Amino acid sequence: MQYDSSPVNAFAYDPHTLEYQALDLSVGLDVFSNSCVALRYTPIHAKAVDAVLLLRDTVTPKPARPGWPAEALWRYPGIPEAVLVSCLTGETRPKAIAGIPMVRPQGAVCDNGMIYLSLAFREGCATLGIDLQLARQGTPTDKPHVERFFSTYESTFACDLPGAKGRDVAGRGKRPEDEAVYFVSEIEDLTYEWLALHYQRAPSEGNRLACDPRRHLSPNEMFDEGVARAGFVHVPPMADLYYTLLPRRARKISQRGVKLFGLWFDGPALEPYRPKVARAERPRDDRHVIRFDPRDLRHVWFRHPDSGEFATLDWRGLETAATPFGDLELAWCKANLLADSGMRASEAELEEVLCRSLRRYASDAPTKRAEIKLRKAAVLHQASAAKDRGTSKLLAPDVADDPDWDADPDDIEPMPLFSADQPV
Repeated sequence: MQYDSSPVNAFAYDPHTLEYQALDLSVGLDVFSNSCVALRYTPIHAKAVDAVLLLRDTVTPKPARPGWPAEALWRYPGIPEAVLVSCLTGETRPKAIAGIPMVRPQGAVCDNGMIYLSLAFREGCATLGIDLQLARQGTPTDKPHVERFFSTYESTFACDLPGAKGRDVAGRGKRPEDEAVYFVSEIEDLTYEWLALHYQRAPSEGNRLACDPRRHLSPNEMFDEGVARAGFVHVPPMADLYYTLLPRRARKISQRGVKLFGLWFDGPALEPYRPKVARAERPRDDRHVIRFDPRDLRHVWFRHPDSGEFATLDWRGLETAATPFGDLELAWCKANLLADSGMRASEAELEEVLCRSLRRYASDAPTKRAEIKLRKAAVLHQASAAKDRGTSKLLAPDVADDPDWDADPDDIEPMPLFSADQPV
C-alpha cells in the first residue's frame, strides 16, 4: 500500500462553516492492482485523524450510494450480500457493496508528512499489523504509483468539477470559487462513484501479466488475478476499530468528569472511577485513556480498564448547543477571548462564547444552505445548457434548456458522470 495526500485543484463548501474552502485529498493505493481502496477529503489541510481513518477505510468494504447502477457494485460473491456485509463489517443492516476492493495490507509506504509521522497514525498501523516504511525526503519516485494516481485523478475528474481552479494561474479562470456548488461530502460521493464506474473498470497500461504482456487489465481485473493466485483471507475488523484508531490523551477523572481542551466531559461510565479519597492519598498516576475525534468535540470516549469497552462521555454544555464543532472552532473562540481580555478565558467564559457562536451558526445555517442550493441549481443548469451546445466542460446534469425553468433544486436530475470506456 502507498498513502499520500495532495491539494485538490477545486473548491468545495465546508458543511460546518458554509464557506468555500480549498481541499486536501488523502488516498490509499494498492500497488499490485493500482486500485484506490480508500480516500478522504479534508477542508484546508488533512489531519492525523484523517490519515488514521484512511487505514480503517482500507480494511472495510465501501457501501454503494443510492442510485448507483449495477456496474458500480461489487461482483456477486456467491453468498447473500447481507450475510457478507454482516461478516465483514459487523453490521446487521444489509448494504450494497461498491465495486472497490478492500485489502488487509502488510506494509505501507508514506512520505514524511506530519500526519503520517504522527503518533496516532503509527499506533493505527501497529494495531492493524502494518509495517510502516517512510519514503526518502524529496523523493516522490519512492511512491510512484500513488503520484500517478493523483495525475489521473486531476486530468479525468477534478478538472471537470464546478469550482475547479486549475493547476496554475493560466488555468485558474475568473473567480472559480463562485462556481463551487458542492459540499465536501458530495464531492466524496462523486469521487467514489468515479472510482467504481470508471477508474476501477478502465484498462491501465501499468497492469500487465507476464504471460500476456499485450493485454491491459483494469484494477478490478488485476485484483481478481491476485486473489486467484494467492487467495483472499479477510480478517473482520474489530467492532470498536473506529474508537481504537482515534487519537488519545491520558486524563485524570475528577468529580466533574474529565477535562480535555478546556472543556469538561462526563457520563455514567465514570461513576466507579471518581475519586473517593483526598488528593494527597490518591495514586500518583491515576490517569485514564480518553479517545477523541478532533472534528467533533461534542463527545469523547472512555475505555473501561477491565472490560475494554468504550463508553461515550458528553460535553457538559451539549444541552445548550447541539451543533457539531471541532478543534478549529474551539481555537477560534479561545483566540477571540484572548484578544478581547488579554488573558486566558475561564471555563465558564469559554463555554458561554462557544455556545453563543454555535447557536448563531445554527440560526444562520438554513438561510445559507438555501442560498447554496439555489446557486448550485443555477450553475448546474447553465452548465447543462452549455453542455448541450458543446461549450462546457463542467460535470452537469442532462436537463432540458427550459426558458421557464424556476431554479428549483428539486428539479435537478442525477448527473451522468463518467463513461466506463474512457481511458485512464
